Amino acid sequence: MIYGWLLSGTEGTIELSATQKPFFAVGYAFLLLYAFSSHVSVGVSSIAIGGGMLTAVLLMVVTRGRIKITSQQATTSKIFIIFCVCVGITGFFSYNPYVSLAGTLGMAGRFVPMFLAMFFLISRQQLKWVVMALFASVLIADLAAITQLVNHQVTKGFVNNRIYFANQLLPMVILTAACLLDRQYSLGLRGLIGIIGITTLGVLLFSMVRGAWVAAFAVYIVFILFNKTYNKKIIVISGMLGIAILVCFLLNHDLLVRLQTILTANSGNLERINMWVSSWRMFLDSPLFGLGYRQFSHFFTADYHYLMPGTIYTGYAHPHNVFMTFLAETGLVGTIPFLCFFAVVLYYTYTNYYRANSMTALVAFLATCGFLVGGLTDNVFAMPTVMRIIALLIGMSLSNAAAENQLE
Repeated sequence: MIYGWLLSGTEGTIELSATQKPFFAVGYAFLLLYAFSSHVSVGVSSIAIGGGMLTAVLLMVVTRGRIKITSQQATTSKIFIIFCVCVGITGFFSYNPYVSLAGTLGMAGRFVPMFLAMFFLISRQQLKWVVMALFASVLIADLAAITQLVNHQVTKGFVNNRIYFANQLLPMVILTAACLLDRQYSLGLRGLIGIIGITTLGVLLFSMVRGAWVAAFAVYIVFILFNKTYNKKIIVISGMLGIAILVCFLLNHDLLVRLQTILTANSGNLERINMWVSSWRMFLDSPLFGLGYRQFSHFFTADYHYLMPGTIYTGYAHPHNVFMTFLAETGLVGTIPFLCFFAVVLYYTYTNYYRANSMTALVAFLATCGFLVGGLTDNVFAMPTVMRIIALLIGMSLSNAAAENQLE
């Protein structure tokens, strides 16, 4: 019974041999477990990712690599592998090769959900269950965050960092909007999703994380510019949310003050600018291979000549900008493949949305845009919980479950 449920809706979508079916069922079970634990438990989600990866490896061994994949999946996978190899190569020129190479493996591990989704999501019914598991997970995290907010504690859900927490909420707000526009979900289910989405948006708002606010606003602008259809529902919902958010800022003094600091010349903003200039100096010193992946903190000290006059704090793990991080730490060898990978992701996801009206592609496109905008003010690439969710959404959009009528 459970075996049949795990493979529900797969009949007629892809031919699975008797040998393959158990692997696809187990792999999907691990994927579903990751989706449910993604906002609740880092430990359980890591176990799910590890189990899924092991299942995928065993599947490749048993089938001798004869797994049918789409051209989009093949191209995305190849470019990602090239990206990881290039970052790994820069590690050999690092101040501390061991740390750099270990960091490269850790970076690659955060993308495992992308491959699990591309491998094991083969039916629309399976895709729906993953979406429902994600909403259940974020609802539990939202309730924990609301409790923290009421008790005047740091709003961080079940993670150790409020910035990580806020940035992993934004993709869920995007997923909510897409589900509300998708008629394959019943009216009652969309109502429930809407309630969860509003709760998540409220928690994101009161998280006080400015970078996530900026990313959310940028995503909204991108959606308005690139959405191929407009209707009264979108206009009305957008207007109502805009008014509600504005009222929150006007009525809550702390929110308003926090908002004003985005553009003011405060110490936090000046420190970021100093770090970016220091990163550029590091890049100029080693433009080809950088100074070593995960090595920014070692060089951002008074022992080296990279600090800007007026710098207050040193030893930061990263310069609070994912692009400057890659330039300083991996040079052009690591940065160019990084940009190429996300360029391919944006191209495929937007093209699939525009040509096939794929809601999963729209979610992945907007979530990736938000991720990259968030990367302008923080190194979101170093946030495991955030990167895993982005990787999952990308994988979902390129999965066999969403591959109908997509660009080949």
